[in-house]
Amino acid sequence: MIFKNELDVRQYLKLRIDDIKDSSQMSHYDMETIKSIIELKVRKTFYDKWMIEKYKYDKLIQLCKDKDCYYVVAFENKLYYYDLKDIDLKDLEKVVMKCPRTTDFENNEMIDKINYVLPNNKKITYDTDN
Repeated sequence: MIFKNELDVRQYLKLRIDDIKDSSQMSHYDMETIKSIIELKVRKTFYDKWMIEKYKYDKLIQLCKDKDCYYVVAFENKLYYYDLKDIDLKDLEKVVMKCPRTTDFENNEMIDKINYVLPNNKKITYDTDN
């Protein structure tokens, strides 16, 4: 399966994880189970290392409490996922980049955003074609 958008990823995960559901529209994450919260990103370009906005990382870690906390990047037919609680903060490389203020709304003004480069040794790759 080639993931074209977030809805594709949501549908795929719902077919494979029994208790997964969409989070509320104003939530800081996309999906959840009884034991975890999940943030989804769909990328049209492959990168050797994936990044997460520092604000998003901080918010997810704050909200997950006793739940697992997953960041899932979909590219083409693969899901790359990270257990954010399994990554030591000192292993996150901080980078500042010009990024759109938002991706969902019309305000696409470019601003400096702090991002974390996620370590490849904590990445789990799932090939949906296998």
